Amino acid sequence: NRDKSTKEKALSRIENQMDIEDKKLLGTYTIDNSKDLKNLQNEVERVKKMLLNYKNNIPKIDENAFIFKNTVIIGDTKIEKETSIWFGTIIRGDVNYIKIGKRTNIQDNSMIHVTTAKYPVAIGNNVTIGHTVTIHGSKIGNNVLIGMGAIILDGCQIEEYSLIAAGTVLRENSKIPSGVLVAGNPGKIKRELSQKEIDFFQKSADNYLKYSKNYLTHSPESLYSLQELKNEQKRLTSLFIGE
Repeated sequence: NRDKSTKEKALSRIENQMDIEDKKLLGTYTIDNSKDLKNLQNEVERVKKMLLNYKNNIPKIDENAFIFKNTVIIGDTKIEKETSIWFGTIIRGDVNYIKIGKRTNIQDNSMIHVTTAKYPVAIGNNVTIGHTVTIHGSKIGNNVLIGMGAIILDGCQIEEYSLIAAGTVLRENSKIPSGVLVAGNPGKIKRELSQKEIDFFQKSADNYLKYSKNYLTHSPESLYSLQELKNEQKRLTSLFIGE
């Protein structure tokens, strides 16, 4: 009875302190004690910071994408199906657009940004982008692998089936042809890739899709739910109704 009373009081406080749209953001949330009220309010604020508009541009995320918690996705950004955006990544489509294709994985703490009116970002299908990669205003073809900590600067174009080694820096307007290994600072073509290396690109995309599904099955709290994504997109859209 005591536990029931505590839960009822917490629910009553939520009704009084949170607006309707905040409650809609949460879907279902289990309250075990009065301390959960603060956790609930923190959860609302966390979800609100997940997607951000820039002016009237709102991220468009396929319902079959995997968006892990502590990511931030901003503005004119489109993410296609079965792509995974991992913990701590920031995708900032504010002053230009960002398009990310299918079955691509952008790993933990990476940063993707654009340049005003000049350099958007376009990333193809089956691309693997390693941890802490920075991509700024560049075009990445299908089936590319970019190693951990690489930096890709404005105007770069990487053709399909190429590998950018960990720690590589591609300076502005670098053009990388298909099927090569690039390494160093500045990045230079070292050699052509073997068929075995090229075949690994598909395996890497497959692996990260499998990992994402495993998280969704066994640790669903590690990802933003489809309902959270829909509710947040709806909330952002409502800001511009009537403009």
